[in-house]
Amino acid sequence: GLAEITYYKALVYDRKEDYINAINTFKKSQQLYLKSHDTINVARIYGNLGLVEIKRGNYQDGLKYSLIATKELEKRNLRTELSKNYKNLAQAYLNTRDYDRAIEYNLKTLYLEEQSGLKNESTIYDVYKDLALLYAYKNENRKALEYYGKLVDNGVTLTDEERASILPLMANEYF
Repeated sequence: GLAEITYYKALVYDRKEDYINAINTFKKSQQLYLKSHDTINVARIYGNLGLVEIKRGNYQDGLKYSLIATKELEKRNLRTELSKNYKNLAQAYLNTRDYDRAIEYNLKTLYLEEQSGLKNESTIYDVYKDLALLYAYKNENRKALEYYGKLVDNGVTLTDEERASILPLMANEYF
């Protein structure tokens, strides 16, 4: 119906990086879904609003929306959406330098991807890389090396360029 069409219109704005129109259109779609008591799609829209705000650099708003989405998605055990939402939260916490929470949400993402059968390779790659960087920021070099090692050894398909960018980072953790 109209709520879904409005939602897809908001996604188009988001892909075109027209974030103001994306936010306004997501909110219109959300109001339409609220009228029909569709809590799952309302939660998905909160997740999208969170991601758009994070892209805009409005991390506090992004966190607020993403945390609202997380509560409903966890109740419903919607793993794919939860994985994306956890990753968005991890990114926002990284950008606000709350490294412990960034690690927490990256680990939640990794659990869903590895243990729940989602296994999105690009997400797993991003999580390993972020965890390695986060542990390096915290001067936990052994943990940083562990995750850099997982990038190279754990079956994640790497391009030569990706491998070349990781090896110097690993070397830095030894010094």
